[in-house]
Amino acid sequence: MMKKTSITTQQAEALLERYYEGLTSVVEERLLQVFLSQKDLPQRFEADRALLGYFAGTKKRAASKTKMMPIIRWGSVAATLLLGLFLAKTFITEKQVNYAYINGQRCTDINVVTKEALASLQIIQSAPNEVSVSVNHLNDDELVKQQLAIFTRKQ
Repeated sequence: MMKKTSITTQQAEALLERYYEGLTSVVEERLLQVFLSQKDLPQRFEADRALLGYFAGTKKRAASKTKMMPIIRWGSVAATLLLGLFLAKTFITEKQVNYAYINGQRCTDINVVTKEALASLQIIQSAPNEVSVSVNHLNDDELVKQQLAIFTRKQ
């Protein structure tokens, strides 16, 4: 079965009348569009060409915009979510850092801090019994953990 792609002037006039009454199908409108886009169109159809040509151009542009809108919308949503996750990870996530100031220098190495804390506890323990009373039977490991907790802060 072969498609009919061209129509006569009389058929075009009948289709135009049906078009203005709102009775044409999509196929009939396509036939009118092909007829009105020919180069050697009679002068009496120029107004119809301008009217139908304007609407055809608008329909094509509007269709391409509506096809792109969901892509743009979902792309924006995805970018916003990624930015939110990045900001949440960067600024909300708390990092626990142990540090101490040794001779005026900030030190974050846990081994150095532990060694210095134990050394300072040895010095304090050799002093009178006031430290022993305040510690209340804590062994050295528990005392070091308690001391480190003082030097730990959340960032």
